[in-house]
Amino acid sequence: MAPTKTDKKTKSNPGSAKQSRPDNSKPEKFAGFLKTTGMLLSLLLIIMGFNMYVGAAAFKATAKTAQGEVLANRLYSNEEILPIRIRKTQAQSAETKRISGYQATVRFAIEGGEPVETMIPSGQEISPGDRLEVLYDPDKPTLALFKKDFSPWKEGALPLIPAVLVYGASLWGASLIRRKYKGK
Repeated sequence: MAPTKTDKKTKSNPGSAKQSRPDNSKPEKFAGFLKTTGMLLSLLLIIMGFNMYVGAAAFKATAKTAQGEVLANRLYSNEEILPIRIRKTQAQSAETKRISGYQATVRFAIEGGEPVETMIPSGQEISPGDRLEVLYDPDKPTLALFKKDFSPWKEGALPLIPAVLVYGASLWGASLIRRKYKGK
């Protein structure tokens, strides 16, 4: 039986199928994986930032304001919290990296006049006797922050910088891989 015109149209050319199929080589797959992973990590960081913003905005909406007096302000190091081991050179032994910050002991009166004393990270040196506005949680008055240091936007924007960097690095890495293996 002789092939008809419709049979010729439906027959595929084995050489043309290879050309229309996407390149599934290992470098191409890895570049796609890198790009997708970067996008997912960036999305996760954006969601974390949004969640931090919502939490900070909720705290600000329910927080009460009080005038606080700084009783003490001390410089603390992370040795109290978490030691980190580093090596400067192979000849030297491991030593502890010290990261420090300021933490103020503050006294303020909550609604009803009850005095509360708590420690608040201050990020800067504050002199004892200074009076600053404090935001505190009415249910847990020891959970307090300095009003001047607090912003929901600042809290929420913190993860956006790494999100942009991670996504940009993944796109850059994927393009480098594709460019390197394109000719091969």
